[in-house]
Amino acid sequence: MITDQRISYYYRAAGHLADKVGRYDEAWEYFVTANRLAGAEWDPDKHSRYVDRLLTVLTPEFFARPGGSDSLLPVFVVGMPRSGTTLIEAVIDAHPRARGAGELSMIEAISKTLVKRAGGETPYPEVMDLFQGTDKRLGAGVWEGYARTYIEYLKPRPSELRIVNKQPLDFLHIGLIRRMFPAARIIHARRNPADCLLSCFFQNFTSGQEYTFNADHLGRFWDDYERFMGAVPVKVLDVVYEDMVADLEGQARRILDFLGLAWDRKVLEYYKSRRAVTSASKWQVRRPVYSSSVGRWRNYEEFMEGVLI
Repeated sequence: MITDQRISYYYRAAGHLADKVGRYDEAWEYFVTANRLAGAEWDPDKHSRYVDRLLTVLTPEFFARPGGSDSLLPVFVVGMPRSGTTLIEAVIDAHPRARGAGELSMIEAISKTLVKRAGGETPYPEVMDLFQGTDKRLGAGVWEGYARTYIEYLKPRPSELRIVNKQPLDFLHIGLIRRMFPAARIIHARRNPADCLLSCFFQNFTSGQEYTFNADHLGRFWDDYERFMGAVPVKVLDVVYEDMVADLEGQARRILDFLGLAWDRKVLEYYKSRRAVTSASKWQVRRPVYSSSVGRWRNYEEFMEGVLI
């Protein structure tokens, strides 16, 4: 049986073809139809309330509490989907003392485990406030245990100094990451909002990113993302996609310096790697950096006005 979901794939493919040949009005209509047929449901008000709750928990006092591992092995690349996270990971992975592990779901899984560990009555993120003090079950030592489990999951090799988890939406788990790894490096990928949102709207994401199928919802998600990242008191390295495109070496040097890795020109040839890439940007990182996706939103400005920009 041919479902609306299956039909949506065909409309999305037609949209990409129309976009490629410059028939932008047709492409937009194809993508709008594809997203409508996908039938994804998402509650923007519920998500905004969740961000409110996160910011209530993630105070400076929260981050000042003891606990966790001082390991610098894990690196976290976060941000909006389609913001350049895959490119950043690919550059780091090309360094001989580092590895990109892809989009791991381990942090999300740990957030669920915390709720069960505390008895199931206190939801996440509020449950994180319970793990402090010296109690064996709910004490601050829990964070070091989770950090140890996470590192074991990464299976580090002796030669590896840094291993990258490129899970963009882990920006919502920055508090959990910091409690587990107070010293770990976090890189925040940024991109022109209009280009980023347009790319999300055109992409056929899998479960967990249903907000991308509705332009209004996508705009709401961006607003909450900006609000959260602007308020949470955590040191990160902001890396702007457009800056990577304009000056790859300069930005690569910034990234390696932030990670405490020596400069190596191999990172500039990241696209020669044969490692598996499963994200939506897998084909983009198989070729040298290019600028054709910068300013792409201008082709759709009349449709995006008041919705995505």
